Amino acid sequence: MSDTKEKKKRRIGIIAEVAILFAIGVLIVGLIAFISQSIISHNNVKSQRESMAARVSEEVEMSVTEYPAYQWLVRYWYEHPKEMDIEYDVDYTSGKKTEKKCRLLNQHHPELQLKYATTEEVEALSASDQKLYAEITYSWLITRINEIKRSHGLSFLFCAITDHSFTTQFFLFSAADPGAVRGTNYEETYPLGTTVEVSESLQNAMREARDNSSYLADAGKYMDYYVHLGSYGEHEALIGMTYDLSRLQSEVA
Repeated sequence: MSDTKEKKKRRIGIIAEVAILFAIGVLIVGLIAFISQSIISHNNVKSQRESMAARVSEEVEMSVTEYPAYQWLVRYWYEHPKEMDIEYDVDYTSGKKTEKKCRLLNQHHPELQLKYATTEEVEALSASDQKLYAEITYSWLITRINEIKRSHGLSFLFCAITDHSFTTQFFLFSAADPGAVRGTNYEETYPLGTTVEVSESLQNAMREARDNSSYLADAGKYMDYYVHLGSYGEHEALIGMTYDLSRLQSEVA
C-alpha cells in the first residue's frame, strides 16, 4: 500500500515538473516571438516612413525647383531675410498683400510670368521689383509647403542652410499647421532667417545627407530625414522633416 502511494506521489511530482517545464518553455517561446515581432514591426515602420519621407522630399524639392530662377531665389532669401515683407500662411485666394504685389509687379512688367521667370529676367529687374518677386514667390512656396506638411502628417518640415561646420541651421522656410504662431519661442513655427544651434547628432545627420544625398536618423519615437537640396558656395541647403512614430508604434504593439 505504501509503495502504491509512493509511486502515485512520484508520478504526480513528475507531472508537475513537466507542467512547469512546459509553462517555462511556452513563456520563453512567447517572449522570443514577441521580441522578434517587435523588431520586425519596428523595421517595417521605419522602412515605410523612409519610403514616404523620400517621396515627400521629392515633392518639396519640386515645389522649390519649379521656379526656373530658384537658385537666385534661394540666395536672395538667404541674404535678405530682414528686408523682406512676407505674408505667411495664407491660401492662394486669401493672400491679399501678395495679390497686391502681383498686380503691382505686373503693372511694371506685363510680359513677366512670375511662375516661369528665368534668372536672367529676374536679374534684369530693378532692386525693388526683385524684392517684390522674392516676396511673392516665398509666400506661394510657404502655402505649398504647409499643404505638404498637413497632407503627410509630418511633425516638422523645413529647409535649412548651414555652412560646412553644420553647427547651426538658418531656416529658409518652415511649414506651419493652421493657426500656428510664427516666432522663435517654444512650439512656435520659425519665420525666414531664424538661426539655431544644433546638436552633434543632427550635425552628423546633415553631414551624412550632404555626402550621400539623403540620411535617415532613427531616434526612438522620432524619425528625422534630411535630403541635400544643393550647395551654394560655402553653404549647404537641406530639406528636413520629422515624423512622430509613437502613435504608429503603439498601434503596431
